[in-house]
Amino acid sequence: MQQTVWRAVAFIAMAAIVVFPGAAEAGSRSGQISGVSGQAGSKTTASKNQPKPKTTIKFSPEYQNANQIGKFAEVISTRRVAIGSSHIHLHRPEMHAMEPLPKGANFIRAKTLWEIGLHIAGNPATPYGGNRDMVIAVGSGSGPAFRPWLRLATGSAILAEQVANGDGIELAFVNPSALLTQAYRGVGLFSTPLPVRIVAVYPSWDRFVFMVHPRTGIRSLADIKAKRYPLRVSVREDPTHSTHVLIDQAFALHGFALKDIESWGGRLLLCGGPSDPRRLEALARDELDAVFDEGIKVWLDEALAAGLSPIELEATEFATMARLGWRKVCLPKARFPRLQQDIDTLDFSGWPIYANASLPEQVAYDICGALAAREAEIPWEKGTGGTALHMGRESESTPMDVPLHPGAERWYREHGANS
Repeated sequence: MQQTVWRAVAFIAMAAIVVFPGAAEAGSRSGQISGVSGQAGSKTTASKNQPKPKTTIKFSPEYQNANQIGKFAEVISTRRVAIGSSHIHLHRPEMHAMEPLPKGANFIRAKTLWEIGLHIAGNPATPYGGNRDMVIAVGSGSGPAFRPWLRLATGSAILAEQVANGDGIELAFVNPSALLTQAYRGVGLFSTPLPVRIVAVYPSWDRFVFMVHPRTGIRSLADIKAKRYPLRVSVREDPTHSTHVLIDQAFALHGFALKDIESWGGRLLLCGGPSDPRRLEALARDELDAVFDEGIKVWLDEALAAGLSPIELEATEFATMARLGWRKVCLPKARFPRLQQDIDTLDFSGWPIYANASLPEQVAYDICGALAAREAEIPWEKGTGGTALHMGRESESTPMDVPLHPGAERWYREHGANS
């Protein structure tokens, strides 16, 4: 009976939005539908002479913009609906939602181990390239040896080789999307195409920028080699970091490498993260001529204030880098007012969670369901509008040049990711 009522309510609500588009305006927390009255299951009908009471559909805070409310009609049948005498309350899909900590002593122990690992791996004294990555293994410890079933890891882009070989890692998490593209295409870091597929892309908006001070006379990548200026340049300390991959691939277009700057009398000032005090303090003291990095939200304004300017690549350079997976994108003045104008640069967005194409379809499907069920526990990047559904569609913060895994594609399709 309750399911029948929910279906009826779903039909009424869909009709209200399709036929009466003003019923749920963008930014409004409720829409009005005339002609629906009575308690769920009630047989009472209004007389012709009585005014028809209104039923209010109240949207929970997740549905506070036009796009989200517009999608409501397509997905309402999967929502949990609570019916009162004159109100219908609509919530996000439950999608097998779980408590923050699943019940059971075993999960208390697992959570404790997770916190230990997170603290040790996150030790700020550990240099980048050190023991800072983690593997989450799901399996059975009921025998004399742990039997892993599903292993998920963070790490460098070249972990794609291990995933492709089925050698101990089923899923990996990489930054940025472009490096997974290289694995899929068999270019750049990878000599042959690998059978990798996207399960989800964590939304992250970012750009890579070559920032150089005008006093150097350098206006292009080619100038770095031609002028052989003794640059004092800030780069990441981990030589395997994805930024070094991009730098090496860009400089190779002109036949030189980052280490050549040192041979010209320059210095590499190494930092851990993009907001490392070693970088920011050096910028403030005017001790840097250049910064080559991503994570621009936390250092670009400081570099601009110190007088550095972005180098814009030539059309041929952009074309070659695009073949390696590095998309040409806009660095907007609207986000960084100190910029003189919008400038084109290289995309560094998206953190794909990926697997071998041979991963069983149901496993990929269930991973997407897990992301949805635990959506509230995920530390989303501010400003990206991160949700589990967002992780399955192309956007500025989730670039996707690698196909979705079939199991993931089915989950997103069934749950309206492309609606």
